[in-house]
Amino acid sequence: MKKILLSILFIILLCGCSNKVEEKQAKTTNIDSKTTKEVRIIAYPFNETGHVTEEVITKKEDVKSTINFINSIKRIRIPKRNEKGWGISVTTYGKVKHQICFAGDDFLNIDENWYKVDNSEFKRFKDFISKFNYEKKPFSDTTPKAPVVEYKINKG
Repeated sequence: MKKILLSILFIILLCGCSNKVEEKQAKTTNIDSKTTKEVRIIAYPFNETGHVTEEVITKKEDVKSTINFINSIKRIRIPKRNEKGWGISVTTYGKVKHQICFAGDDFLNIDENWYKVDNSEFKRFKDFISKFNYEKKPFSDTTPKAPVVEYKINKG
């Protein structure tokens, strides 16, 4: 009986320790700018038209600077959230497809991994992408390569 209890206790401790290691290793998700060919940005209506807009970044240096900006955001991994909306949705296309969403001012989702970020990061990213001179088109659900994951800010 003691052996069974000790075995169960050992398994529980082992599982708890492995989760801590996994959590530490998964604190950040970095995107490889060298293998990314295109970045698609969909912005919720905080623009002058009041419509959701989409722009596709294709110039190599702009793709790289966008990925580097996202990778530079200081973030802390947090448990999965149930947000149901987004402010900006970014999809990268290349060797690996990544989905990045800014939900509210202080949450970032990268490939279904949630992070807490400084509440100024959303505005910094909006300011950063506003410098590009790509055509902003109205976004529709029928747009090719549209992101699948969408999050809505849960106010209550």
